[in-house]
Amino acid sequence: MTLEQIETKLEEFRATFLSESFIWRKGQKEAIIEIIKTYFNKSKNVVIIDAPVGSGKSLIAMATAWILNEENHDGYILAS
Repeated sequence: MTLEQIETKLEEFRATFLSESFIWRKGQKEAIIEIIKTYFNKSKNVVIIDAPVGSGKSLIAMATAWILNEENHDGYILAS
C-alpha cells in the first residue's frame, strides 16, 4: 500500500467516523501510517506503541484496524 493510498484511507476513516472539525493529534496520523506500511512491507512481525495516557492510542488502533479490514486483511490489537 502506498503512502498516498494510506492517506486516502485515513481521510475516508475521518470523514466516516469523526466530526468534520476533527484534527489528528501530533503523532497519531504518523503512527497509523508507519503501522500500515510495516504491515504491508512485512518488515516486522509485531508493532508496539508506547505512548502516554491521552495520546490517542485507541483511535490509532481503530483507524489501523479499519484500514486493514478495508483491504481484506486482519490484525490483532492487544491492550492491558
